[in-house]
Amino acid sequence: MVARRNAKTLVRDVVGHPTWSPDGTAIAVAKLARPGLIVRQNESSIYTLKPDGTSLTRVSTGTFDLHPAWRPVQRPGS
Repeated sequence: MVARRNAKTLVRDVVGHPTWSPDGTAIAVAKLARPGLIVRQNESSIYTLKPDGTSLTRVSTGTFDLHPAWRPVQRPGS
């Protein structure tokens, strides 16, 4: 069971599932451009933010980006 007493809404109008960065320093979300409209009539982009909800930054240029994902970390020599 997950405790929810300290849950906090970091970003409104998110669609799909947020995704943590591999190092745990950021979260990627798909956010609706026009709140209140259903996804089929709306546009969405991928944003990143810090776990405390600050530094919301748009990182995609598409209009229907719905599934954020992180690339695997590349290690030198691998």
